Amino acid sequence: MKNIYTLILTIFLLLISTNIMAQVVVIPLGENTKVSSYVMITNALPVPAGGTGGPEITPIVATLNVPATNARVKDINVFIDITHTNNSDLDVNLVHLASGINAELFTDIGGSGNNMRLQIDDDADVSVSELIFGPGLLRGWFKSESGFALDEFNGINPTGEWQLRVKDDLSGNTGMLNSWMLQISE
Repeated sequence: MKNIYTLILTIFLLLISTNIMAQVVVIPLGENTKVSSYVMITNALPVPAGGTGGPEITPIVATLNVPATNARVKDINVFIDITHTNNSDLDVNLVHLASGINAELFTDIGGSGNNMRLQIDDDADVSVSELIFGPGLLRGWFKSESGFALDEFNGINPTGEWQLRVKDDLSGNTGMLNSWMLQISE
């Protein structure tokens, strides 16, 4: 299964500079699982500095649409590429509008680190909340902060609009959502 993730991550990184939305479908040999990846390459959406923190801050929203299907989600993973001068200012949620599920991927992680390229996968060994980072790029393969946020999507029909919501809850630092990808195993 890690080879599949490597292939999809490689495709994702190759598409980053093309500013397109694409669907990449990978069918693992010998398994009855279809893995579909929906990539949103943004034109670097700005993540403005927040105020004093709190729920009144409006997140930026990056949207992608999953075409109609009769399938059900077996597993879901999210790849995120954000440039930001202080990772611990960020709160990131994944929302599926049709089901109403709003899963908190992480809040205020990464210490004084800047910039992140993450794969959030609840099958990973380490929760993103367990790590403390200093200066530099935060990257790797982690569970959501709760360790089970993405499991909330298991069993739903993935058709429709998905949103990645990114909020900076402190003043002084800004950033950019460069791209994100939703990987759905059906």
